[in-house]
Amino acid sequence: MGFKGIQFLEDHNIEYRQHGENIGSEWIGINCPRCRDYKYHLGYNETTKSFSCWRCGKMKLIEAVQYFANVDRKKAVKIIKDYGGFKSDATYKREAKEKDIDVIFPRGTLNEFPKRHKKYLESRNFDPEYLINTWDLKATGHLGNYRFRIIAPIYFNNTLVSYQGRDITGKSEIRYKTCAKEFERIHHKHILYGIDYAQKSSVLVVEGVTDVWRMGFGSLGTFGTSFTTEQVLLLHKHYKRIFIWFDQTDPEAQEQAHKLTYRLITLGTKEVYQLDIDVDCDPANLKEEESDYIMRDLLLR
Repeated sequence: MGFKGIQFLEDHNIEYRQHGENIGSEWIGINCPRCRDYKYHLGYNETTKSFSCWRCGKMKLIEAVQYFANVDRKKAVKIIKDYGGFKSDATYKREAKEKDIDVIFPRGTLNEFPKRHKKYLESRNFDPEYLINTWDLKATGHLGNYRFRIIAPIYFNNTLVSYQGRDITGKSEIRYKTCAKEFERIHHKHILYGIDYAQKSSVLVVEGVTDVWRMGFGSLGTFGTSFTTEQVLLLHKHYKRIFIWFDQTDPEAQEQAHKLTYRLITLGTKEVYQLDIDVDCDPANLKEEESDYIMRDLLLR
């Protein structure tokens, strides 16, 4: 079972919160005694038995106990043993689960890429032919539940595991529509768009498929501002240097980027950077020369 952190906090009358501002999923928030923070920036994860502060960084279990119980190292060791010890039987290795099924593109998927869909890409300042060939894009017509969308196949280890459709009409309430969970080989939120093309030890993490199209190889999409443990673990496992760049015009996106940065640092990723670039749009709306400059500046191209 390992260290019973929540029980320790309660027995020592230490206030904590399980939800709210600055508190990520699977974490509880505590005021940090090391940097004297009073906005619950110190996080504790009951699964990994780890503490980490958004402001002053990772904190060892024994150090946290020393701070909270106001004891020396010898007494802190005894307290940890009294509350279950250092080790935990729980694991933190949640990997993407793969089903033995073939992914089939939605009804209405066309053999040819229509002019209407190409014009939509051109209106977003993309090169249609380049994207179609590079990302294996498909298109749907007027039939089915995915009508008038550009279909972005999602590959993992060179296997088609899911897809996501982007509406081109501007009339659909759902701009991005992903393959139903029961028909996915791997749940799309358990992997990262573009991961098969990101072969360096450094990577840029952005939100969506269009952001990846703009930034090119070396960028990965989380399929929205939210992220999962599986995605965090993939990043931590495969990359040593991670840049995170979510829409700077969206406060919620920036908060999520901050949480993702925090999660990766907590896991032990040595170099994680939340980018603050002087632009007033999200990555997908950059000009090609702007995205190329950024990727080169980050040494990703």
